[in-house]
Amino acid sequence: MEFNEALSYINQGNCVLFVGSGFSIGATNSEGLCLPTGSGLAKLFYNECNESSDGGNLQDASDLYVERYGTTALVNRLKELFTINGPKDITSDQKFITSLPWKRVYTTNYDNIVEVGYSCSSKKIYPKVLSDSLLDINDKTKLCIHLNGYIGSLDESSIDKEFKLTDQSYTSEDFIESDWITLFDIDLKIADAIFFMGFSMGTDLDIKRII
Repeated sequence: MEFNEALSYINQGNCVLFVGSGFSIGATNSEGLCLPTGSGLAKLFYNECNESSDGGNLQDASDLYVERYGTTALVNRLKELFTINGPKDITSDQKFITSLPWKRVYTTNYDNIVEVGYSCSSKKIYPKVLSDSLLDINDKTKLCIHLNGYIGSLDESSIDKEFKLTDQSYTSEDFIESDWITLFDIDLKIADAIFFMGFSMGTDLDIKRII
């Protein structure tokens, strides 16, 4: 299928959107700053712990942050960094893309850009994480499935269970072993088209295995 042909199917409502960190570029958080990438987040944590980031990774940086300030502080800091307050904090492109009639949305991002974008068009979309029960959801067409965790549901109990912060967590098979893989497998087979935006399979091995 050619790209222009795929575009023509979007308005029919049977296309799926899959977004990664590149989709979040341009949006600003509650501090008015751009959302950090994985390496940027690690560097930020090291700086706030007054430690050098040379040779460090996000797993070590997160562990250091918890050791220095506690889990609650880490949760609160992540919420500050990845929460979008409203429509003025996302780009016109993000608003446009989320205004389209997607059958379903998948994202590897923590942030709530998709949810804010949908609200700009007075549309409803419900964020879900892998620990949510797929069987309990009757209407599965208005979902944004956050594969690596969602900032809106992050707390002290969920940060170690469903929020991917470490290099090791990105090589896990959490998605493959969840109920949500069934829905995604169906989407891969019967959607008119699936659009990947701002996503690279170079780091998320769980998604790479599936696709």
